[in-house]
Amino acid sequence: MNPADARNLLLVQSIEESDPGETVLPATERDAASHAAGAPLPEGVKPVEAETFIVQRAQRLLGHLESRHEPVSALTHADPMAKFRGFAIGAILLAAAAGFLTNELGPEKKINILAFPLLGILLWNAVIYVRELIGFFRKSSPAKGDFASRLVVSRPPTVQNDDEPDEIRRGLSLFQKNWTRAILPVFAAKTKAVLHFAAAVLAAGAIAGMYVKGLANEYRAIWESTFFTAESLHPFLKILLGPASAISGISLPDLEGLRAMGGVDNPGVSAKGWIHLYAITIGLFIILPRTVLAIVWKSRSSAREKTIPFRSFAPAYFDRLLAVSTGKALELAILPYAHEPSSEARGRVQKKAEEIAGSAVHLTWLDPVSFGEEDQPLSIAENPPADLIFLLNFAATPERETHSVLLEKIRSGFPHTRLHI
Repeated sequence: MNPADARNLLLVQSIEESDPGETVLPATERDAASHAAGAPLPEGVKPVEAETFIVQRAQRLLGHLESRHEPVSALTHADPMAKFRGFAIGAILLAAAAGFLTNELGPEKKINILAFPLLGILLWNAVIYVRELIGFFRKSSPAKGDFASRLVVSRPPTVQNDDEPDEIRRGLSLFQKNWTRAILPVFAAKTKAVLHFAAAVLAAGAIAGMYVKGLANEYRAIWESTFFTAESLHPFLKILLGPASAISGISLPDLEGLRAMGGVDNPGVSAKGWIHLYAITIGLFIILPRTVLAIVWKSRSSAREKTIPFRSFAPAYFDRLLAVSTGKALELAILPYAHEPSSEARGRVQKKAEEIAGSAVHLTWLDPVSFGEEDQPLSIAENPPADLIFLLNFAATPERETHSVLLEKIRSGFPHTRLHI
């Protein structure tokens, strides 16, 4: 499933569950969408077929909502990747510029091989690799993401039209919460891929800046240090630049050669070989591994895009949807007496009914019977339900002349209907 389909599913789910009174999405529209998507489904429906069904149903319902509610239309037509693309392009361009300008070799035309900016870049990347290694072995949820990934997650548009119903406002609020949690692992992986690639670009920019600067200037290599001596520096350089030396054939200086380079007043030696060694080292230990890490995280983001766990955010909703579409849901009719349940009350009744039944429940809300109309024909007369819940208001005192009359009317008129109070 692609992110757009997952977004549409969670959007429709959020609005449907915020509209138990079926105000913005009438029951007829919901049923029509289900039938258009292929309901009724066979009992042994395959997961792929079930997923196709709920995606097509959501698309049908979104068509109904988009034509009536501008915030929904704005959301479905928005590009969820727009902010991320801007972030990615900006990060890479900034890295390239920073890398190029970082290697300002200075007006004195001398390079201290221990104060070289590339040495700092190597140390910084070593810290990042340790962090990645720890993260690889540590079992942690990717749902939290990081600061950068949270910044690039697109937010639903704010409802500014006061005429929009509360169901739409509540639905968009619930959607924002669920969608952020659902898509954050994807953006976290994408962000890491971009940052790793940007680090490779920064290192490449630093090398490019170094060579460009050296084209028109002759730089000399020296070294000075409070803590290093020629004897201690020699093995350090072998560890740091040894692989580059082996690949390039450029030999490192011996102890006498290092001593000859020591001191700020020393004229030094040509920096050409040192620049080549650092460039190869940067390529080996920064550009190559960072590019590999970028590919790994890009692969992870692609895998996460295809497996967004949309059902985990509203398992009861999706279970009920499929159960109703396959005929497995428990069918219950609700007959309110002397009151009109609010949307919130209807949602609580749905939740409580499923808790008691222990399975998905499909509720059909009948027209309420008003006080004093107990003798009028009931709306269930033409198609009596198997189970009927007689919904009373606790604020009303039970009366023999009203409540009892209606109960007896239901019992005697519909003997095959199981009555629940």
